[in-house]
Amino acid sequence: MIKIDYNFALKDIIGDKGISINEIEKLRGKSLEVHKRIIQEINNQKIGFYQLLNQDLVELKNKVDVYKQKFKNMVILGIGGSSLGAKAIYNALDKNSPRNLFILDNIDPDFFIDFIEKLNLDETCFTVISKSGTTTETISQFLIILDKVKNRFQQDFKERLIIITDPSKGGLREYVNNFKITSFDIPQNVGGRFSVLSPVGLVPLYFVDINIDKLLEGAKDYSKICLKESIFENPSYLTALIQFISFFKGKNISVLFAYSKFLENFVEWYKQLWAESLGKEEKFGFTPLKAIGVTDQHSLLQLFMEGPDDKIITFIKIKNYKKSLSIPKIDETNYYSYLFEHNLNEIFNYEFESVKVALAKRGKINYTIYIDMLDEYHLGALIFYFMIKTVFTGYLFKIDPFNQPGVEEGKNFTYGLLGRKGYENKKIEFENFMSKIRQQFII
Repeated sequence: MIKIDYNFALKDIIGDKGISINEIEKLRGKSLEVHKRIIQEINNQKIGFYQLLNQDLVELKNKVDVYKQKFKNMVILGIGGSSLGAKAIYNALDKNSPRNLFILDNIDPDFFIDFIEKLNLDETCFTVISKSGTTTETISQFLIILDKVKNRFQQDFKERLIIITDPSKGGLREYVNNFKITSFDIPQNVGGRFSVLSPVGLVPLYFVDINIDKLLEGAKDYSKICLKESIFENPSYLTALIQFISFFKGKNISVLFAYSKFLENFVEWYKQLWAESLGKEEKFGFTPLKAIGVTDQHSLLQLFMEGPDDKIITFIKIKNYKKSLSIPKIDETNYYSYLFEHNLNEIFNYEFESVKVALAKRGKINYTIYIDMLDEYHLGALIFYFMIKTVFTGYLFKIDPFNQPGVEEGKNFTYGLLGRKGYENKKIEFENFMSKIRQQFII
């Protein structure tokens, strides 16, 4: 399922810049305390994403089947945790579905208008995702789309909409109740960045024939490993401890270096999970950085090798490829003959191993997550690995990995500027701060 090779994080192998087994052992007591807290919060359902593992998918499938029969396209209106998970999984897997999934996670006017103008409305349904029902970007998109489909399809407009939101409150829930629009609940104890295994991710993924049963099965099987209190039997705990120790050695940049082009959006999902959960109190957190092998060997690797020693590098490596392609013998000069007996799979693997060793030789802490293959089952396991690792890391730092107070100020200023009732003072505060601007400092 998931294997962790942490040899190149250890002092015995990479030298004094690494960490020692003894440093990990010293955190056994702290780790046990965190483990007990996690078990308690699973049992009292504070860690809500655990309950998603046992959800009944029958009703979800029945509802979405209606849309699968009618429409060729589904457009997600959502941002951040409302879209990154589905996007990560959809773009990681084979596209064998006759239907398409489009994700509008930005309100850049040029991008949004261009997309809508080219979209065939007759063949399209829309899934609006916002737990609060107040996400400015998503609601702006929704109101524009609502106007278009109501004008085009009159009373049939609601048959082209799905709303995924809070079970009982918020503006979107009012639309559901008033117009009898098909809806799904986001559990109140599941935050956006932890919601990919809820209807937030499962509804759009099922629409495009992703095997959501296998996705949950992989997560569920890995979740059993997460119940082990031994740090050397629990990959999420062990790698969280490696990150934790490394942080206090000055490694505050966390690179996820995925050796798969198909995991590019998965790394984007990780970036939100890691940054929003752990960047707290102006002193804790890692800046997440995306790297894709082999592409970023030719852009970021120089920095990783010889730049500031402030990074810990996590590789993701897939053991088994679905395809293979050999190098043909067509070079008459034999200048490239060293490639003739190899295929792309071997070259890809050799480059990965070479980069990993080169970094280790320079004393750069790195470790590798291996998964057998890229499919729903292993993606489910990988998702759960990262979610538990994130929670465990947060509790090691004694911070709340489930909140995001730093995001609220920007939202509140936006509400004030838009004239939302109750946010008048935020507009005044914003304008007072902007009054400090001096033209002499704009060149």
